Amino acid sequence: MINRILVIIRYFIWRLWYWRQIKTGYVTVKSSRLYYQESGSGYPLVLLHGGGVLLESFAGQIPFFSRHHRVISIDSRGHGRSSRGQKPLTYETMANDTIEVLKVLGIERADFIGWSDGGNTSLLLALQHPERVRHITLISANYHPDGISNIFTVSGNPFLKTLYQWFSPHPEKWFSLGRELEELWRLHPQISESELRGIGAKTLIIAGENDVVSIEHLQEMEQLIPGATLHVVPKGKHDVHLTHSQVVNRLIEKQSEDKTCIKINF
Repeated sequence: MINRILVIIRYFIWRLWYWRQIKTGYVTVKSSRLYYQESGSGYPLVLLHGGGVLLESFAGQIPFFSRHHRVISIDSRGHGRSSRGQKPLTYETMANDTIEVLKVLGIERADFIGWSDGGNTSLLLALQHPERVRHITLISANYHPDGISNIFTVSGNPFLKTLYQWFSPHPEKWFSLGRELEELWRLHPQISESELRGIGAKTLIIAGENDVVSIEHLQEMEQLIPGATLHVVPKGKHDVHLTHSQVVNRLIEKQSEDKTCIKINF
């Protein structure tokens, strides 16, 4: 808990200090307005958060990678400051939303860090839009519902509820979003083994030792995606990128610099 709090405090101090260099805005995709935040310069790096939260869940990554990257963080459809719209809440919809944001920002190709639902969305981006994707980092992601040991009841979490109602343009829809997310997690994603074998993007997989995604499932994903590398962080949980941000950031930075993606041990 202390690690999480310290990371979040440091993020907001960074945001206050660099507020002049941080750009925010909205991209309208049909019936939804998608909020994004942009900081730093360099090769584009897109951060896609997990279900039920918002882009600030990357508090441990945004300041770090903004030093050398053009970092684009997006509140996904129905999350944070982004409106829900009319389209179904699917990973395919969220992947297409991401592409539309990148088009508006003039970004043709990027690296992606996706946590949980954001990782599942990153997998679809690598499959359906390979020309747009150079590297993907999948944090606590799964390619099939069987990979999750238990479904998190997001709608019953008072902290996430408060966070949602604070930022959302439609705070009254928290419970409907929670039910929709829980149904999504029970049934999706449905990515086949043959599809994983066809991923051409350089892939790094990170998870916590005590993650809700099983280690066996992650190992299967590592074996199926050509050249993929898996790192399991000791004592980490599903939010390992927040509680062990320094370790996770070093792993991602190593992937970006090292073309051979050599495994490193901690």
